[in-house]
Amino acid sequence: MKGWKAWRAAACERCHGPAQEGMVGPSLIASLKTLSKDDFKKAVLEGRIALGMPGHPFLADKIDDLYAYLKGRSDGSVANVRPDGA
Repeated sequence: MKGWKAWRAAACERCHGPAQEGMVGPSLIASLKTLSKDDFKKAVLEGRIALGMPGHPFLADKIDDLYAYLKGRSDGSVANVRPDGA
């Protein structure tokens, strides 16, 4: 739930799609199958400017929750885009 809230608060769906399937930014469902947690943190917090991804340092205190939510969406353990109770 905390990860989903971080996702919504940062408006990540504007680039990665409402179900993390990709739009302007890549599909996070696919990316999180191969991206390590450390690489994910670096990409989110520092950005990937050459690829159009700005840094989001304001997410530092929520990065573990965000990773857990997106990793769960990627591996299927979090089936719903919006978790129950959200």
